[in-house]
Amino acid sequence: MMVQMKQIIKLIKKSNRVAVFAHQSADADCLGSQSAISFLCESFGKKVDCYIDDEKLPNNCKFMDVNINLGALFNAKDYDLLISVDVPSEKQLGKYKHDFINHPNTIVIDHHKERNLIGKKMLVDPNSASCSEMVFDL
Repeated sequence: MMVQMKQIIKLIKKSNRVAVFAHQSADADCLGSQSAISFLCESFGKKVDCYIDDEKLPNNCKFMDVNINLGALFNAKDYDLLISVDVPSEKQLGKYKHDFINHPNTIVIDHHKERNLIGKKMLVDPNSASCSEMVFDL
């Protein structure tokens, strides 16, 4: 279901623990979006954890102040909201794919026109130049 930005904020405010997912081989747009949505959730007093199914960050992104669980174990039952940013494909969630798809409360925020990752709530704008632009507007 496509939603408005106000609805995303309401969902975040209703949650307690949030997990934010980025795609494998994350780039600066993806990591920046993940960091920004994490800070947004924390500003509402939410406990937030970030996940990427990778062993390390790309060298050109190591300067970013992002606290990410790289390839860490994940228990979906610990979270009442899962958010993916800049992830156009289920496959790009790696080992977190099953948990994300089957969780009852998911938000997908993305700017890719070609995509197959479906969330319970979706904020998708293929006219945005980047996912970071969308998160900035949020």
